[in-house]
Amino acid sequence: MKTKDEREWEVLDNVFDLNDKIVSVIKSEQPDFILDYKGVTTGVEITELYYNHSMARLHNQKNYIEDILTKDKIHKDDKNIFTPWDIIYYGKSNNYKPSEMKILRTPTYDMNDFRNSFIFALGNKEISKQKYNRTLEQCSLITFDKENSFKKVDAADFHSSFITEPVFDSIMSSSFDEIFLLVMLKTNQMAFSQLKLACLLLEAYRLFDYIAENKNKFDFNTLSNATHQVVFAEVLLRRGVKNISMYNMDKFSVTSTSRYGIGFHDERSNHICVLDHFPKLYPSNSLISLEDLPYHLFNEDSFRGYCDEVKKKRVSSDIPFLNKKYGYQFY
Repeated sequence: MKTKDEREWEVLDNVFDLNDKIVSVIKSEQPDFILDYKGVTTGVEITELYYNHSMARLHNQKNYIEDILTKDKIHKDDKNIFTPWDIIYYGKSNNYKPSEMKILRTPTYDMNDFRNSFIFALGNKEISKQKYNRTLEQCSLITFDKENSFKKVDAADFHSSFITEPVFDSIMSSSFDEIFLLVMLKTNQMAFSQLKLACLLLEAYRLFDYIAENKNKFDFNTLSNATHQVVFAEVLLRRGVKNISMYNMDKFSVTSTSRYGIGFHDERSNHICVLDHFPKLYPSNSLISLEDLPYHLFNEDSFRGYCDEVKKKRVSSDIPFLNKKYGYQFY
């Protein structure tokens, strides 16, 4: 059975290309790793996701199943979770002579249990993050699905099966600069989603779909002069996302968080770009607030109506899924 350190190195190597000559890796505590990109240091915390503490023990405690079945040694918190059953087996190959055996009955869990585990784990990591090294440029969290919850899910259906509104809210409000979810896909390929980026793209897609379908709900003059850049910034600020800035790059008007910029083409309304500032954060000296925007498309009531309505929207399937070498994408 692999040690915790060995498992953490494997997880890190499945997300970051550790063979890259520009990065050196330092094992640490709080966070688990520090990646040094020629003087730019970024932290990486790793957490393994289980349905609960009982399942974590079942996965990681050596000979735990044998101890439960043969020695009646079971953690006090697991007694109502894991139930040994006595089985009498009659086999034709043995002339139907009875033989006694024990099996361990475990609960059946579903995706909702996994979502709850993710939200709970993220909340705990937010608390421990307060003790992390303050000199780091940024810090990411890698969450690793140890339950193989997505083994029966097609890559195209991953985000729609996982990201519900509570999951969306927990990701968007997190202080981690990125949250990776590393999973084993139905194709037996290890892959990860960059969940903060996925949620930013989701917000952009459903925001502008909502506006196109509900033009009558907005002030005509304001809507006529509104830009994607300003409206997207307004929605992120109303959601409480911190460190928002706006700038222009080539033909794109960019709304940016510290790590990611979402750029809207000035001439092609359906054309966007993504700017990833990793390993640095965007060095903006002009962060904006809601009051700084030239206009507001929403008020408190209309924004509440928007949030209630888009909860029903399924996640778009064209959000990328990556493997560590970035050689191919899953949709």
